[in-house]
Amino acid sequence: MGLDMTPPVGIRCLALAGRGRVGIEGQWLMSYDPDAFDGRGEADWTVDPRQALQFPDHAAAYRCWQQTSQVRPVREDGRPNRPLTAFTAEVVAIPESARR
Repeated sequence: MGLDMTPPVGIRCLALAGRGRVGIEGQWLMSYDPDAFDGRGEADWTVDPRQALQFPDHAAAYRCWQQTSQVRPVREDGRPNRPLTAFTAEVVAIPESARR
């Protein structure tokens, strides 16, 4: 029985999937609601890692990124509606100076 030494992680935007640069590259996910805007989702991003959502591990961050809207669980093409997957993102350690 030891202490878990895994640092908290956050989700950082790389690009809008399939569309390239959108002006928020390198920013951290600050808040996310997959049910906002009738299931189209809303994500807020920040340049300040202290304001980023912090997850205990990569699996928890991935679950957030994969969240399906409960308001509109299926897209028009029949696939799961996971609004945050519209962004290409990476899961990275929160800088030590920004950890809570």
